[in-house]
Amino acid sequence: MKNKVILTAALLSAACLTTTGIISYAKTSDFQNTDTVSGIAIEKQESDETDSIIRNTLAEPIPSRTLKKAAAYDKADKNDIYHMMLNSIDYYDKVSGTIYFPTGDINLVNSVQFQSVLSETTAYSHFSQIYADNISNYSIDSSSSEAEKVKNLVYDEEKYCNADESVSMNLIEKSYTTKVGDSISLDCVCEIPDNERITIAEDGEPCYNYRTNPTNVPEASICIFPQEMAFGFLADQELWNIDGIEEIDGNKGYHILGTTTKEYGNKINVSSFEFVVDTDTGVLLKYVGYDSNGEISDYMYTENIKFEDNASSVKSYSQALTDDFQLN
Repeated sequence: MKNKVILTAALLSAACLTTTGIISYAKTSDFQNTDTVSGIAIEKQESDETDSIIRNTLAEPIPSRTLKKAAAYDKADKNDIYHMMLNSIDYYDKVSGTIYFPTGDINLVNSVQFQSVLSETTAYSHFSQIYADNISNYSIDSSSSEAEKVKNLVYDEEKYCNADESVSMNLIEKSYTTKVGDSISLDCVCEIPDNERITIAEDGEPCYNYRTNPTNVPEASICIFPQEMAFGFLADQELWNIDGIEEIDGNKGYHILGTTTKEYGNKINVSSFEFVVDTDTGVLLKYVGYDSNGEISDYMYTENIKFEDNASSVKSYSQALTDDFQLN
């Protein structure tokens, strides 16, 4: 049986930070005084009579969450970009797309197709690892087409998630597992001020304070909730600059060029880097890392990242999908 290679690029960056410290912040629901019905929040009333009126009267729909609005791209500064990357989940509710990134060997491609709706605690992901021998340091953008041609799958999994349970399907072994209560809702996420995201422990080492990830697609966090990338690459604002605007699949992004700190760069074999960061959400649309010789040593490439009404609907699970699979 081939085992899943778990050392992903996103996890590698975070793992380098764990040598100092990581704290993940969560909270108990702040919405105990509201009911959510089909995405519409209805305040509880003291009297049964008022409750009845609310539930039986056609009223103007109330959005279940209010998204933050990004600074205008022609006025945004480094603080704005850093803040958005640390808090991208506050700027979108629905997101879909595909990302590609390597695992150690630049030709071992991780592919993650995903759809997520944060306010509904629903998500779908198709995560695969594929050897694509034709990918070189000079053809990163060909990773998706090369990966599709290669049959040598190392791992292939689909996961369906809703507020009650998740179902993971191993497409190679034809097996599946179900879990109850492992989904993460927005109720579990608390805000952390930017000036408290990196704190100093008693031993003098930095501690990186992460917000809980409610996308329920952790393999895509390097793209859609890139906290670790902001910590690792953008915390020292003297080491990077905004080099203009670049468009990827219809999304405007800040093109960022920078260098890494010596300590962090040595850990991940990246001396300099470029980002493209979505101007509206802080989602990372592209990342390329270069070693000390200027050769590409790491990357993350995206396709068709879409938000809100343009995002693809979340695929839902049905029992028929696993009729020929073994329950583990």
